[in-house]
Amino acid sequence: AAVVSGNDLYFLLSRNSDQATLWRTDGTAGGTRQVPTPAVGGFLRNSFRLVAGEGKVYFVGTDIQSGRELWVSDGTGAGTRQLTSFPGDIPLDFNHTSLEVYPAGAKVFFITSTFERGREVWVPEGNPNQIRRLSPDCPTFCNGVERETPPVVVGSRLLWIHQVNLTEESVWVSDGTVAGTTPVPGFCAPAGCDSPSNLVLLDGEAYVVARHP
Repeated sequence: AAVVSGNDLYFLLSRNSDQATLWRTDGTAGGTRQVPTPAVGGFLRNSFRLVAGEGKVYFVGTDIQSGRELWVSDGTGAGTRQLTSFPGDIPLDFNHTSLEVYPAGAKVFFITSTFERGREVWVPEGNPNQIRRLSPDCPTFCNGVERETPPVVVGSRLLWIHQVNLTEESVWVSDGTVAGTTPVPGFCAPAGCDSPSNLVLLDGEAYVVARHP
């Protein structure tokens, strides 16, 4: 897949079945070049899922030292780096369908899956690479971020429908901090409602369909 960021097209070029390099082009031969990466050997294994946002591109890449992680690039070697560093004991399900990236101002939210907690919201933070999980804890197996309704970005916040199980759902909002990650205050008050769905963004505001009892 290829994505557009700024005036350039970015794409991953595979050397063989498991080695890939990041490239950018402005549509001319002279403006087509490889973006250097600090990965071991200069390439990443099993790279996929390019997403553009806020003047950067994000993608999944596997470095032989770090394993499979989220990477970010501004199109330069100096601006290309590993963005996350997941602990080895977190069983991630990084694949073509599970990774979603949502740039929001100076922050970036991303969603991927763990086998026990379902689909979760994370943010990178700190230096060296650190990550923080923002999704709420659940007492048993969670479905997590609802699959059928993608999250939306409102300003610098992310809104999503959180599905604890097949019958319990609520709308959550996050500013990228743990303290600022909560159910949407006053949602469905005072009469109450359930089964939120169809979260959409229109003119900078989020709308959701819900059922009243």
